[in-house]
Amino acid sequence: MTIKIENYPSMQTAIADLCRFLQGENASEESVFHSKLVASELLGNVLRHSQGYATLHFAINNGFIELIVKSSVQFTPPTQSVCADFLVPLKTPSHYLST
Repeated sequence: MTIKIENYPSMQTAIADLCRFLQGENASEESVFHSKLVASELLGNVLRHSQGYATLHFAINNGFIELIVKSSVQFTPPTQSVCADFLVPLKTPSHYLST
């Protein structure tokens, strides 16, 4: 199922539809909660940070919950970097493995 979300009230309706769908498919309460959390965060970001609308697609595929969130506004990278002019060394994964 795919739903167009243009504002926060339609986002709430879409998430309620998602939850009803998952409960109808006998998804666990934990899976419903996590799906609701992920969808809320991603849809909220689209509404908050773009001038367009979002679409939410959800389905069950091979026993997995599939959530797809898209924005009607295509991402455009900034023309100027707002990052600091210095580099901070990152810890490598091996750092976390050493005792």
